[in-house]
Amino acid sequence: MTQVTQAYSKGDWIVHRHHGVGQIKGNKVMHIGEQENTYCKIQTRDSTIWVPTEKLDGDWLRPLASPDEIEEALEVLQSPPHEMDADPVKRKNRISKIKPANSPADIAEILRDLWVHKKSRKSIPPLEVEALHYFTDLFLSEWSRCMKMEVGVARKKLFAMLAQA
Repeated sequence: MTQVTQAYSKGDWIVHRHHGVGQIKGNKVMHIGEQENTYCKIQTRDSTIWVPTEKLDGDWLRPLASPDEIEEALEVLQSPPHEMDADPVKRKNRISKIKPANSPADIAEILRDLWVHKKSRKSIPPLEVEALHYFTDLFLSEWSRCMKMEVGVARKKLFAMLAQA
């Protein structure tokens, strides 16, 4: 495999903080205005993105979870939920602290807790609905890619676990 940066090689699967799961396809030097930079090409389910190579470490992306990390996240999904705060501002703050850069276990925890929160009410605010969909899609994408299973199979398993929460 071609080395793209010290941390990543062509073909590696990653989780981007805005775009979710993707695969590194290579890098390219591009001229934008007067600037010349090296960009990494990442293919996600929905798009191709170009990320400056200096932004490949840290908050922008992380490697795809390992099977052990996914197993830990599945244990979190099956553990008792933490009640979401009654204060909508505190709920919003808790949700906004979780990013794709967080571990799958962190994502599983907020996913489980939002699911139980939604199940216990007639409705939840649009921000919480959006977060629930986002974290569900992100978790399913990473779980299915890591464990090499169809997303539909992962979805059925996830919803079965969440129904028990």
